[in-house]
Amino acid sequence: MTEPTPSAAPPPPRRPARWGRRVLWGLLGLLGLVVLLVAGALVFATTSRGEAWLVQKALPLANEQLSGRLALGRLDLSLGGVILEDVKLYDPEGELVAEIARVDVRARLAGLVRQHVDLPSARIEQPRLYLAQDERGLNLLRALEPRTPSPEEPSTGRGSLKLDLHQLVLEDGYVDFRQALPEGGDRRVRLEDLDARGSARYAAATQGVGASLEATASLARPVPGPVRLALKASGEEGAFEGDVDLEAAGLVLDASGRAQLPPQTPPGMPEGQLQAGLTLRRLSAPPELLRAFVPTWPLLVPVSAEGTAGLDGDAARVDVTARAASASLAVKGGLDLERLRTDGLSVKARDVDLSELMAQGPRTRIAADLDAKGGGTSLETLEGEVKLTVSPSEYLGQPLGPVELEASAKEGRYSLMRLRMLAPGVALQARGDGTAESVSLEGGLTAGNLALLSQMLSKLMPGVVAPMAGNGTLDFSVKGPLRTPAVKVDGGFAALRYGDVAAQDVSLKLEMPDVSRPLTSNATLVVSRLRAAERNLRDVAVTLATRERALDASVRVAGDVELGLTLNGLVDADNQGLAIQQMALFWPEATWTLQAPTHLGFGGGTVEVAPPLRLASEGQTLSLQGAMRGQRVTARVELGAFDLSRLPRSFVPESLGLGGRLTGHAAVSGRMARPDAEADLRLADGQARGYEGLQAELKARYVKDRATGTLAARLPVARLAAEFDVPVQGVLKRRRDAMSVHVKLEDLDVAGAMKLAGQPESASGRLSGTLKVEGPAREPLLDFTLRGQDVRYQTPPPGFSLPRPLAFQLRAASDREDRTLDARLDVEGLGPETYVAVRTPFTVGGLMAKPPTPDALFAATLGVEARVTRLPLDLLKGLSGVQQPEGTVTAQLDFEGSVLVPRATLRVQANAATLNGLPPMNGQLDVVGGDQDVKLTLNAQRQSGPLAQLALRLAAPLGALQDREVYGHIPFDLTGRVGPVPLQELPGLAPAASPVAQGAPPPQGGRPTGIQGVLAMELGARGTLDTPQLELTAGVQDLGVGNTGLGQVRLNYTYKDTRSRFDLLLTEPGGGTMLVDGGLGLDVSLPAINQGLKTDNAPVEVALKARNFNPSFLSGTVEMLRSIGGVLQADASVTGTLGAPGFNGSLEWKDGKLGLMGLGEYRDIQLALKASRESVAITTLAAKAGNGSMNLNSPLTAVRNARGEYELSSPGTSDPPLVMRDFPIIVDDQLMALVSLRAKVEGTLSQRLVNLRNVAIPEATIELPEAKRKDLQALERPGDVVLVRDGEPLDPKKRKEEAQARAAETPGGAPAEGASPAEDAGRVGEDEAASPPMVFWVNVNAPRNLWVKGSDINAELGLSEDFRVEYTDVARLFGEVRVLRGRVDVLGRRFDIQRDSQVRFTGPAVTPYINVTAEHRNESAKVTVFVTIRGQGREITLKPTSDPPLPESEIYTLLATGRRTLERSSGASMNASAQAASVVGSLVANEARKALAAKLPLDVVSIEAGDSGIAGTKLEVGTYVTDKIYVGYTGRVGANLQQGENANAVRFEYQLGTRWSLEGQYGDARSGGLDLIWTNQY
Repeated sequence: MTEPTPSAAPPPPRRPARWGRRVLWGLLGLLGLVVLLVAGALVFATTSRGEAWLVQKALPLANEQLSGRLALGRLDLSLGGVILEDVKLYDPEGELVAEIARVDVRARLAGLVRQHVDLPSARIEQPRLYLAQDERGLNLLRALEPRTPSPEEPSTGRGSLKLDLHQLVLEDGYVDFRQALPEGGDRRVRLEDLDARGSARYAAATQGVGASLEATASLARPVPGPVRLALKASGEEGAFEGDVDLEAAGLVLDASGRAQLPPQTPPGMPEGQLQAGLTLRRLSAPPELLRAFVPTWPLLVPVSAEGTAGLDGDAARVDVTARAASASLAVKGGLDLERLRTDGLSVKARDVDLSELMAQGPRTRIAADLDAKGGGTSLETLEGEVKLTVSPSEYLGQPLGPVELEASAKEGRYSLMRLRMLAPGVALQARGDGTAESVSLEGGLTAGNLALLSQMLSKLMPGVVAPMAGNGTLDFSVKGPLRTPAVKVDGGFAALRYGDVAAQDVSLKLEMPDVSRPLTSNATLVVSRLRAAERNLRDVAVTLATRERALDASVRVAGDVELGLTLNGLVDADNQGLAIQQMALFWPEATWTLQAPTHLGFGGGTVEVAPPLRLASEGQTLSLQGAMRGQRVTARVELGAFDLSRLPRSFVPESLGLGGRLTGHAAVSGRMARPDAEADLRLADGQARGYEGLQAELKARYVKDRATGTLAARLPVARLAAEFDVPVQGVLKRRRDAMSVHVKLEDLDVAGAMKLAGQPESASGRLSGTLKVEGPAREPLLDFTLRGQDVRYQTPPPGFSLPRPLAFQLRAASDREDRTLDARLDVEGLGPETYVAVRTPFTVGGLMAKPPTPDALFAATLGVEARVTRLPLDLLKGLSGVQQPEGTVTAQLDFEGSVLVPRATLRVQANAATLNGLPPMNGQLDVVGGDQDVKLTLNAQRQSGPLAQLALRLAAPLGALQDREVYGHIPFDLTGRVGPVPLQELPGLAPAASPVAQGAPPPQGGRPTGIQGVLAMELGARGTLDTPQLELTAGVQDLGVGNTGLGQVRLNYTYKDTRSRFDLLLTEPGGGTMLVDGGLGLDVSLPAINQGLKTDNAPVEVALKARNFNPSFLSGTVEMLRSIGGVLQADASVTGTLGAPGFNGSLEWKDGKLGLMGLGEYRDIQLALKASRESVAITTLAAKAGNGSMNLNSPLTAVRNARGEYELSSPGTSDPPLVMRDFPIIVDDQLMALVSLRAKVEGTLSQRLVNLRNVAIPEATIELPEAKRKDLQALERPGDVVLVRDGEPLDPKKRKEEAQARAAETPGGAPAEGASPAEDAGRVGEDEAASPPMVFWVNVNAPRNLWVKGSDINAELGLSEDFRVEYTDVARLFGEVRVLRGRVDVLGRRFDIQRDSQVRFTGPAVTPYINVTAEHRNESAKVTVFVTIRGQGREITLKPTSDPPLPESEIYTLLATGRRTLERSSGASMNASAQAASVVGSLVANEARKALAAKLPLDVVSIEAGDSGIAGTKLEVGTYVTDKIYVGYTGRVGANLQQGENANAVRFEYQLGTRWSLEGQYGDARSGGLDLIWTNQY
C-alpha cells in the first residue's frame, strides 16, 4: 500500500497593498477636503457676510498697527480682484487725511505661486488728500506711522518678488497741501481735477524698475493754471534713467537724467563712486508763481535756464545759462568736492537792466565777471586766485559800481590786493595780506547818504532791509595772529537812522586786542540824541573798559527815559565767562544792587547764569537763573515783594496809578522755538487808577502746547475766578483736542469799573456772570450768562438818563445739536415784558477760524424776536427837546432771513402817548415786509376824534429797499388823511409847557395864545419815484394868532407828468382875499433830483390877486414874523421860467406895518409897484421907525434894454431920491445906529448879475447910541462843526470850500486831470450845478461927508473913487476908507485922527489893512503923543511915539494920568491929589460926556488934571455946528492972566476944502491966534 502526496501551501496575505491604497485614498480625501475648505473660504469671503467678517477682523488689526485710524465703507471681494469703497484715513488727532471713493484692483491669482503679483488694472476714483505740514510733521506720515515701532530686520537678499501693474487709472483727484510757516501764516497748494494713466513694473532679483505716467490737473492755489505731467523712468542693476516733462501754471520743465549707483562692496573695501548726469533742456518760471512761494521775489519777468550738470565721484561740473529779460547769467566750470579745488570756474552776467527786472528799478547796464581757480581745504593748503569785477552804472544820479575784488593765495601766503565798492550813498575800500600765522587788513566805510543805499536795497530786496538814512565814516583794521587778531574800529555819524531808531552825533571807538576774547576790549559809544519806540533819549553813553582780566562797564541814558547800569567783574582765564562781582541798575524810582557774586558763562555754545543773579532794592528782590544750550533753554525768574509803584515812569505812566507787591516765579524750559513754561504769581495790596486793595493769584503751565491753570482776582469793584485747559495750537489750527475754559464774575461794580478804565461814570449797578467754553478745540460749546442788578444810567441834561434802575439777564449759548449760537436778553424795569432773542448760523469754532466778513454777515440767515410791553414814555425825560412825556408804547418785532433777503413784521402801539404839551394820543403802526411787498399802516386817534390815517404799499420785497439803485422803479400806493386837528396840537406848533398844561387855572379872560386854527388834509400818491403822481388838498379854518381875527386858508396841489398845478386862497377876517393860482413845469422825480433839479428852465405861470387883503391875522404864524398889517391890493402875474421870470401887474401896500424878530418894528409903510415885461417901477416907498423915516422922493425904475438887462435909474430928478432921517438900524433887537443920508442908485439888473455901478451918497451921518451893545450868545452851529452825509458836507458852502481846498492841495495848484479849478469847485453839489449863485457888484461913490458921530467919536470919512463891494457867497470889499478929519476920546483924552489915516480893503471884509495915526496934545507937559495902528487881519500892531521922544512907559503914564512920570522927588512928579485928579478926571470926563450928550449938543468933553491937584486942571467942551464948522470952549483953573494964560478961551475951526482949513482961538487974557493950514496926503 502507498501514502498520498501532500497539497501546496496557500500564498501569503497582501495587507500592505490594501493599506497603501487606503492611505492614498485618505491623502486624496484630505487634499480634497483642503481644497474644499479653501474653496469654501473663498466662496464665503466673496459673500456679503464673509466680506463683513473680513472688514470686522482686518480693520482693528490695521488700526492697532497704525498711529492713525483707517475706515472702510464697503469691501467687494471676488476671485478676479477686489473693490474698496469709501476708504478714509485719519491722523492721530482724528482729522481726515485722505479719502478715496472707490478702488478697483484686478489681479491674476495664478502668479502668486511664483511670487509674481500680476495686476492687469488698478482704478482709483475720486482720491482726496488733505495734507498738512506743521511743527509735528506731515499728517499723512503721522497717520501711517507704526503705533509700536518694530526693530529693523536683517537683510535676507534681494528675493524673487515681481510686480507688474499693466494699467493705472486715476480719476477726479484732489490734493490740498497746507504748510505752516515759522513766521506765521501758511502756504497753500491745491490741485483739482487730477486725472492720470500709467503703468509700473518691479523685479527684486535684478532691482529692475520701470514706470510711465501721464497726468493732467488744474492748479487752484497759489496761482491758478493748468497742469500737465509726462514721466518715464527705467533701469536695473543700479543703472537708471528718466525723462520728465512738466507744465504747471506757466512753469515749464523739460529735463532728463541718468544715474549709476555704486555697486555694493564687501566690508572694509572702499565704496564705489556715484555717477550722475542732468540735461536741462528747458526751465522757465513766471514771476507770479515764484512770488507765491517766495513773497520777497523781486523780479517782474520770467526766468529761464538751460544747460547740463554732472557728477563723477567727487568731481562736479556745470554749464548752465539763465536769462531774464535781456539779462543773462552763465556759470561754467568744475569743482572737486573732496579737495575743494577747481581747475577753473567762471560766472558771467551781462546786460543787467534793473528797470526791466524790477518795479521802478533804475535803468542800468551792468556786466559782472567772477573768475576763480585753485582752492584748498585749509588756509595752509589754500592756493589760487579769484577776481571779481562789476562794471559801473548809475542809480538816482549816484554811481552804482564799479565793484572790484582781487585776491590770491600761494605757498601759505595770501593777499587782498584790492577791494573797492561804490554804491549810491556809500563807498567801501580795503586791502591787506597775511600768512597762516598773521593777518594785516585795513579799510574804511564812507557813508555820504545812506537813504540812497536804502532806496536801492529796498528795490532789490523788498521787505528784507529796514529803511536807513544818515552820513558818517567808519575806519577799521585787523592785525595780528590769524586766529586771534586785534580789531580796531573808529568812526562817527552826524545822523543815523535804521528802521524806527534815529540817532544824532554818534561816536564809536572799539579796541579789541583778541577777537577770541571779546571781553578784553575797550569800547565807547556816545549818542547825543536817540529816538526809539517813540521816546526821545539824550546823552546815551556806553563804555567798556578792561585792565587785564578786570572789566568795568556802564550804560547811562537821559531824556524821556532815565536809566543807568554799572557792572564790575573778572573775565575767566579761558575767556569763556565773566564773574560778576558788582552790579547796579537804577532809575529815578528805584536802585537795584547785586546781593552776591554770580557768573555768566558763554563758552562751548552755551550761555548760562549760575549761581542765580540776585538783585535787591529796599525790600524788593529779583532773582534770575538760566542757561541756553544750542536750541534748548532753561530759565527761572523769582520775584519777592516786587513793588509795582516803583516801576520806571518812563515805561509805566503815572496816570495808571499802579501799585502793590508781586511775589512768585516764572520758568521756561525746552526748545527755543516752543518751550514749556510755568508761572506762579501773587499780587497783594494792588493799586490802579485810584483803587486800592487789589488781590490776584495766577497759577499756570504751558506744556506741549497746552496751557492749564487758574486765576483768582479780588478787586474793590469785582471778584473773578477762572480755570483753563487750552491746547493753544489746537485752537489756532482747529484741531479736535479737548479744551475747557471756566470764568466766573461776581459782584462787579459798574461805576467803579468805568472809573478804573478811565471812562465817565455815567452808569452804575452790579454785574455777575459765568462763561464756559468746553469741547473740541475745533468746535467748542459756549455758555455765557451775564446778570445785572440795580443798573442806572445818568448823564447831565440834555443827555438821556434812566429814571429808575433796571435788571437784566443776557445769555448766549451753543446749541447742543448743531452747535450754532443763540442769544437772549431779558430786561426788567422797562415794562411787564421786555426781551430780545437772536438765532444765528454761526458757531464758536467757525468764528475763531474765519471771522465773518461784512458780506457773510449780510448773507447769514438770522432769526430775531423782540418784545416790549407797555414801555412808559416818561423814560424819555431829560432828552433834548422832550418835555412832559407820558403814556406807554408796546412794540413787537419778528425777523427771519438774512439782511439781504429779510422777512419782518413790526407792530407798535401807543396808549395815551403825549409829549411837549400835545394832547394824549392812541395809535398803531404796522409794517409787514415779505417776499412780494411791504405794507405800512398807521392809525392815530385822540379823544376828540381821528388824528391821522396812513396806508402805504410798496410792490417790492423788503430786501430790495437796501438797493438804492432800484428805489425809483418800485411801484407804490399811498393814501393818507390828517385831521381835522387844531394847529396847536401839531408837533412843533404846540405851546411850551405852562401851568395850564399842568392843571393850573388858565390866564385871566381865558384868551387863547399862540397860533390858532384847525387843519384838515388829504393826501394821495401813486406810481414810482421815477414817475410819481401826487394829489394834496388842505385847508385851515379859523387861522390866527392869539386874539387876532381868524382867517381861512385853502390849498389844492397836484403833480403829474412833470407838471405841478396849485391854487392857494387866503381869506382874512375882514373879508379881504388873496388868490394865488398857477403851474410849474419842473420834474421832481427821483432821477431828476439825483441829477440836480433844472430850475432855471422850468416854465412857470402864476397869477396873484389881492382885494383889500389885511395880512394882520398872519402875525406870529412864523417865528421871524412878529407882526404884519396894512392893506394889500394886487393884480399881477408871473410868466416865463424860474431862471428868467417875467412880471406884469401892480402891487400896493398901504398903511403897512412890519415887525421882524431881531430887526425891529416899522410902521406907516407905503409901497406901490408896477411891472411889465419892459419895465419895473417903484413909484412909492416910505416907512417910519422910531423917530426916523425913509422916503423915496421920485420913482425908481428899471427899464429893459436891448441886451435883456434892466437899467436902474431915477429919471426926472437930479437930487438923490432916497432920503433917510434918523432911521434906526436894529440888529438883535438892539439899536446899532441912527442913519441920515441922501442916496441915488444907478446900474443894471440881469438874471445872474446885479451891477449897481453908481451908488452915490453925497452925505450921510451915522450916529452911534450911548447905550453899550449887549453881546448875545450866538445860537448858530459853530463854524468848526460840519455835518456830512457819505463823506460830503450837507451845507453847500462847506462843500464848495472843501472842493476849493482840495484843488489848492493839488501839486502845483493844478486841478484834477481834465478839469479846471472852476469846474472842480463847481462840482460840489447837484443843486449848485443847476443854479449858479447870484452875483452882486456895488460901486459906492462917497468921497466925503460920511460922518460917524458918537459920545467918543466924531469923524468924517471918505471912500476912494474905486471903492466897490462884490458878493456871491461871501462879501468882498476893494478900495480905501480914508479919515478926512475927526477925533476920538479915550478915558477923557482927546485924540485927533490924522488925515493920512486909512483902512484899505483888498478882498475879505474881515482882513483889511489898517494904517491909522491919532494925535494927542498935552499942553501942560508940552508933549504930543502919536498912536499908530498898523497891520492886517490878526497881525495888528500898536506903536506909541511922542514929540519930544519919550519911553513907552512914560507915554502910557502920560495918557493915563496926564503927567510923564509918577516918581516922587522929581521935577515932573505929581502929588497924590494930582495923580488922583488926573485919573478921576479922565473917567469923569468920559462919563460926563455920555450924561450931557442927551441934554446938550456937545460933541467934545475933555478934562485934564493940573500939576497941583485942581490947580491947572483944563476943561474943553465943543460941538460941530455944521459938517465944516467946529466951535469949542476951553477953561483952565488957576491960569495966570499976567503971563498970557487964558482962563477962558474960545476955539474955532472951519474946513475950507479938502486940503485947506482955518483955525483960531482967543481968551480972557487977550491971548489968541489965527492959523491957515494946508494939508496933503502921501
